[in-house]
Amino acid sequence: MSTESADSVGIVRSIKKGIAEVEVIAGGGCSSCSMSLVCGSTKKNIKFSAKASDKVKVNDKVRIELISGSKVLSALFVFLVPVLFMILGYIIGTAVGLNEGFSVLIAMGMLAFSLIPVKLIDKVYGRRISYEVAEILPKDLQIEPVSCERSEE
Repeated sequence: MSTESADSVGIVRSIKKGIAEVEVIAGGGCSSCSMSLVCGSTKKNIKFSAKASDKVKVNDKVRIELISGSKVLSALFVFLVPVLFMILGYIIGTAVGLNEGFSVLIAMGMLAFSLIPVKLIDKVYGRRISYEVAEILPKDLQIEPVSCERSEE
């Protein structure tokens, strides 16, 4: 499994109406990762809801992946909204006649403030970011903890 993909390997804990609850084990580096709040890995075990076919059973080892449209949507919210707020803050600062230093301070304040709408957007639209079970893995496969670290190849 490539560390640059949005795939994770875990165990199916339950299935209800075609949605599997998959438990993925967080790696040791997750607790100190700056992106841990985004992916939910501040906990030891992370649970994802993923669309599953009829072939998937409880206790199966599976590979889950983000559905393509979800990748674009989540990246748009998490990365674009703060940048837009920062640019808006700078424009407001210069429009009211402040010097460049104060305009930059207002831009940084707007960047910090942008975390509020990002959190609200995440609550409302976070349900649209969805996973699906990509494949059922062999039962004897060892599952390694999730790690966002890139391996040099």
